[in-house]
Amino acid sequence: MLLMRHNSLLPPYHDYEALTQEQLDALATDRISPDIADLPATLPLESGALLEAAYFVCSQSSRTQQTCMALRQRLGLVQPVSEDSGLNEIFFVPSRLPRAIGESPLAAVRKTLYPAIATGSPAVEAAERLKTRMDTLLIQYARVNAVLFSHGFFIRLLQSYVASKGDMENALKNIEKYPTVSYLELRRI
Repeated sequence: MLLMRHNSLLPPYHDYEALTQEQLDALATDRISPDIADLPATLPLESGALLEAAYFVCSQSSRTQQTCMALRQRLGLVQPVSEDSGLNEIFFVPSRLPRAIGESPLAAVRKTLYPAIATGSPAVEAAERLKTRMDTLLIQYARVNAVLFSHGFFIRLLQSYVASKGDMENALKNIEKYPTVSYLELRRI
């Protein structure tokens, strides 16, 4: 299974570190949906994997769909594209997560998102719901030649979940073994 994170967004949303709490909340909860930036001149990805894919599947987010379409256009690809809500980003409300004084909103999310899922915080999507989404994706796309376009926090957790053999508790405990997913990064799971 191949997963790709969407491209960076147009300013000011291209730098998540610089976003205010309100901007990060709006982005995370889909109250806003900024367009993606232009693709970089040199693509930091394995374009061969895209050329070989039979089809592409995007989350419901406009940024994953725009990324897929921009890559198809740049590389002259004609594979069909579909949408799957199972690829949506983990739902969370950044302002409802704990944050230390002076800590940036993104730093707080990076530090507290996965522990909040593990403890059942109402600020985040429930672990059981994430498990169901991930199990469904793994069954549906395990043996198909597709590239799935999604989001960084979700891809990282899915990678840990697969390595933990479907044990969400262990996936959340071991999340630090998996680095943050960069824009346009392609990960094999």
